[in-house]
Amino acid sequence: MGDCHERKTFVEAAAICSDAGARLCTAAELRADCTRGTGCGHDAQLVWSSDAQASPSPSPAPSPAPSPSPVPSPGPAPPYPTEPCAGSANCAAPDGPSQQCEDDAGPPWEDDPTSRRYHDGTPATPVLADGTCPDPLAASCAAKGVKAAHLDGPIDCGGGGWFCRILPQAGWVPEGGFRDSNFAHCSTPDADELDTDGHCHGSDTEDTYGWWVRDHWHRGYAGTLHCCCGWGPEALGGVVNRCDYRRSIEPSQLDSCRDANEDHPPGSPLFDFDAGGSCEAYPLKPDPVDATPGQCWTVTHFADPESVPNPSDP
Repeated sequence: MGDCHERKTFVEAAAICSDAGARLCTAAELRADCTRGTGCGHDAQLVWSSDAQASPSPSPAPSPAPSPSPVPSPGPAPPYPTEPCAGSANCAAPDGPSQQCEDDAGPPWEDDPTSRRYHDGTPATPVLADGTCPDPLAASCAAKGVKAAHLDGPIDCGGGGWFCRILPQAGWVPEGGFRDSNFAHCSTPDADELDTDGHCHGSDTEDTYGWWVRDHWHRGYAGTLHCCCGWGPEALGGVVNRCDYRRSIEPSQLDSCRDANEDHPPGSPLFDFDAGGSCEAYPLKPDPVDATPGQCWTVTHFADPESVPNPSDP
């Protein structure tokens, strides 16, 4: 087929094969190593399979995240939209109006191309445990597709807020090691003395979700992303010892906003050791990823792939 091809969408990959009088391999053929050693150095990279036609997730399926619980392999998705976003408002990633503050990482949102989203063509892979999007993402999945819904939102948690944990993922390690571990699970012994389990962030305002994702993606917080509905002691108490807060930015505040992750006005509903956080203060609870899976969602291979210099299968 001539040149090596990288970072292609499913549609582009299928067209390349078809133009060459061939087809994409099936997932079973890939697992049987039919493509191993065939050139271009792709043995350790995610590639498309013909089984992916009903879902925007690449195959083979990524390995499970190490915690809080095993990540199931992506299931076959319903006929969610998979067409490119060119020419539609769905290329905005996330939806406007902008909440991108001065210190947010990544290019200016207003300068994003109108033909693709910033995460298109990357290894980031939503996990659909039962083959469908969870309830908080159902409307977004139907409107813009699985991957865009998981990374851009909007999410619908009934006004209860959200929190996400980025956990280390074998084979997907950012340059210099995991970025800014800031919490411990309450199931970890001596949790209140530790902040070594991953990076936790959330908000009581759901329109902040896609802006936090975009910022941390471009900061290179590589790992597996676990998100659930809920914020505050009722959701976090007994699960984690602390979690950083992302505040919502109104259009009138945008010109003066420096960092929505750190600049919090008095009265903000924080969850840290000075504002209700700690594992000793609450009874241990099961992880919501296990206890309420319909209110949680997972993305493996999260973050800008340029922040991961040596990706590999674990």
